[in-house]
Amino acid sequence: MYLCERVPLANFDSARGNLNAGFGNDKPVEAEKGDSWVYKNKEHGMMSATASLGLSLLWHTDLGFSHVDKYTYSSEQYIKAGALLATGILNSGVRTEADVAKGLIGEYVDNKSVPLKTSAIMGLGLAYAGSHREDLLQLLIPHVSDDGVSMEIASLATLALGFIFVGSENGEITGTILQTLMEKAERGDTVLDEKWVRYIALGFGLLYLGLQDASDTTIETLKVIEHPISKTAQIVVKACAFAGTGNVLKVRAMLHHYGEHIDMKEKEADKDEKREEKKDESAAEGPKEEEVKPPTSGLRCRYDDSTISCTMANQLSGNPCRSRSASQDNDLAVALNAIFAMGLVGAGTNNARLAQMLRQLAGYYYKEPDCLFMVRIAQGLIHMGKGMIGLNPFFSDRSIMSRPAVAGLLATMTAFTDAKHFVLDKYHWMMYFLVTAMYPHFLITVDEQLNTMPVTVRVGQALDVVGQAGKLRTISGFQTPPVRPVMTEQAELAAKEFVPPSHILEAFVICEGWSFIVVFRYFVVLL
Repeated sequence: MYLCERVPLANFDSARGNLNAGFGNDKPVEAEKGDSWVYKNKEHGMMSATASLGLSLLWHTDLGFSHVDKYTYSSEQYIKAGALLATGILNSGVRTEADVAKGLIGEYVDNKSVPLKTSAIMGLGLAYAGSHREDLLQLLIPHVSDDGVSMEIASLATLALGFIFVGSENGEITGTILQTLMEKAERGDTVLDEKWVRYIALGFGLLYLGLQDASDTTIETLKVIEHPISKTAQIVVKACAFAGTGNVLKVRAMLHHYGEHIDMKEKEADKDEKREEKKDESAAEGPKEEEVKPPTSGLRCRYDDSTISCTMANQLSGNPCRSRSASQDNDLAVALNAIFAMGLVGAGTNNARLAQMLRQLAGYYYKEPDCLFMVRIAQGLIHMGKGMIGLNPFFSDRSIMSRPAVAGLLATMTAFTDAKHFVLDKYHWMMYFLVTAMYPHFLITVDEQLNTMPVTVRVGQALDVVGQAGKLRTISGFQTPPVRPVMTEQAELAAKEFVPPSHILEAFVICEGWSFIVVFRYFVVLL
């Protein structure tokens, strides 16, 4: 998946030919200086294009450092910033004794250059997501409480801490964020009205991801803050705390917030002006023709708010039929979110129907550079890693939630609540937050010593055998590898001389021989 300025994207006709996440053969970026895609962009475009090298070399730490290192010596600060972000991306989810990422990125956290500082902060967040490293806490937390830094730096530092300490309920981070928000609210600081403050709320919420009722005390404390950010933070913390639980009561409580409009100064001023203009009009006069709005799409006809509309487009567009209608909405903000949602839902599936719909949208929006840019991004997501890499926060047959993966998805969708000022402005590199949720489509069988062992495996459509008696088949219409399993398919061992320790076969599977199991049980009986 490449990200750069929107203009050059029109020159690339095939999404499959230019998106090679994890393949390590990113030729347009790795080319010489005259032909490299990095030098064909400007400023933030250079930063995103250089960072894409980390995505193409994803998890290839040994090979990746040698390719990225040459860009860290560039005199152009945006290229150097992209190299720092690339280092964090290619180390996402990788734990080594060398701990190279911190050594290469950590020294730039206090750099005076804003691009270098932001790249270093988010690079650490992506590289160590879910690690709960205390040494990184002391490195990043001063940027949260420091009044001398901008809201951009403070919010990204909070988000990075949320990535690293996701689901930890860290008391030091919680206290620092609460104290910072309270002090700024008491002073009436206008920085709390900036677009970046939503990431402080999200980083705060990630600390309580999946902890459910453990967030009650923090939510009550947030109510003391006399600023609209208090309500936002309360909702985000509660949403993160119960994410993935399926709690119906919390879902109903969240739905009530869709009907509550946020009081914005600009909107209130506009309403006051309109009231003054209509004072002399007759009360008996019927509504004007342009005031009668017919129902348009989904819940948007009930809640006429741009942020809510964009959020609903992201949430409801999982259905391809709704995606198609919303992606051609008259409101470009809604259309952008619907297009992105199509790519998000079908990420790594190579779904032919979604690919065809996106090709049609590329022709439909050929005069809209923003929408065309988003169509290209969605195409890249559909063919992510040539169909060998997907996005999924749940594992073990959708029974275990990966907190770093959920954090990355939430951070990306938060950027799309105001896509015009984030993804479509100077911060298209925020799309790289998805890297924490990327996973490869593979199944590797190993022995008890973790050595690779070839075993015949069948892949087929999963069957529901819960509550049924007897030894039933768990799949139907199976086929033998090489095959790329999809979401609704499962695998089982075809070789009877081996048995897996779990009935769910995903990623790495330890195959135990029957002789080993019999001997092991024999010794257990003797003991």
